[in-house]
Amino acid sequence: PGLAAGAFASLPHLASCGAAIMPAAFTLGIENPNQRSQAGFEERMHPSPLPEHNGKYTDGSIVAAITTNGPLVAGQPVQAKLKLSHRLSGRPVTIDELSVNYTQKMHLFVADQSLKDYHHIHPTPTANPGEYAFSFTPRTPNSYNAWTDIKLVRDDKTHRLKATMHSALSRNVRAFVPNNSKSFKDGMEFDWNAPDRLRKDTATIVEVTIRDANGMPVTDLQPVMGAYAHLVGFSADGKSLVHTHPMGAEPQGDNPSGSSRLRFHVEPDFNGPAQFYLQVKRGGQDSYASFGQQVSPPAVNASRLHVRHAAHGSHAIT
Repeated sequence: PGLAAGAFASLPHLASCGAAIMPAAFTLGIENPNQRSQAGFEERMHPSPLPEHNGKYTDGSIVAAITTNGPLVAGQPVQAKLKLSHRLSGRPVTIDELSVNYTQKMHLFVADQSLKDYHHIHPTPTANPGEYAFSFTPRTPNSYNAWTDIKLVRDDKTHRLKATMHSALSRNVRAFVPNNSKSFKDGMEFDWNAPDRLRKDTATIVEVTIRDANGMPVTDLQPVMGAYAHLVGFSADGKSLVHTHPMGAEPQGDNPSGSSRLRFHVEPDFNGPAQFYLQVKRGGQDSYASFGQQVSPPAVNASRLHVRHAAHGSHAIT
């Protein structure tokens, strides 16, 4: 704790953009050599999440960085490498440190800054420890954010880390997310329904009903990576991500779902506009339905409100 406090004390003031400017040594991590041999030391330290700096991003425990074979150009394949390391020691996060999560050891959720183009990718380890290769073809000329979703064997905790891949145009684009609760994709109609509005730090059950072109329920969804669907939501400000799967029984082998309704437990840790992508598989083809939703601020806890009588006779809430 003393080390962490000292490291944070060395952070410079915030720049005008609001992000902390950190020395490179701090981004890579500083640790006490006497504590290096303690098993699980990196994972037991959980400082506050740190912002992106010089292409690196950390959740306080793991650092992620992505390099590409060149700036991103719409329509041109990109070859990229993701590097993962422990923040405090700087040592690589190797493939044997990751547990299998929905048939994969690593999920990478990639979306451009406008949130109009989305890719679900599974990087593969290279000959270099802690380095994972992947490729994709951007459909927009924008820069892209990539969220790594992993679980460590040691603590069975999910780590989600963002890194940015810059476009050849070097421009920043703000996401515009219009609300929509109905989506059409690959001959299917997807209806999003939630009895309660999405709210920050609040669990909501979202139900998505799927029908075919004739309006008949779709009951032959195939398993996709150990689930009948993957639901991923990106906050419009690019700072948060939601990843969840259908509630209820998981697939047994390749058996189809038998139901046209998927129910999800959604609990965003942010408020504001959010772009959701629902990934399903039917007839051997992956389909991605998109939904723009608004996440409300957290509910006010009435028990914490205190009413005082203002001097002018009206009541104010403090």
